[in-house]
Amino acid sequence: RRHTRLQGDWSSDVCSSDLEPHHHVDQMSSVNLIPTTSLDATRLARTLAEGDFGLVRAKGFVTDISGNKILIQIVGRRWATTAADPKFEDGVVCLGFKDQMKPNQLMALAP
Repeated sequence: RRHTRLQGDWSSDVCSSDLEPHHHVDQMSSVNLIPTTSLDATRLARTLAEGDFGLVRAKGFVTDISGNKILIQIVGRRWATTAADPKFEDGVVCLGFKDQMKPNQLMALAP
């Protein structure tokens, strides 16, 4: 397992030790949130991490209400937001287990 916390990006990799041995890729589901307007990136990150959406991880870019591009990273209940290059398109990929994910509730977070 590669640890990247020193570089400030503690969630840059997924490793098999993060998942229970009996979970397989076919048990995973993903939802791509694509906001059509700017939003509060910190609030979105906190809501994704602390909410009951069945997420394991989420990562992507949003345009904050300040107009700045922000990278959102979530692993379990941990979350981080950092300034990002404005060239990246908005979109946050959310990953979780199929039997726990709540896609309709997730989609409602990114109008």
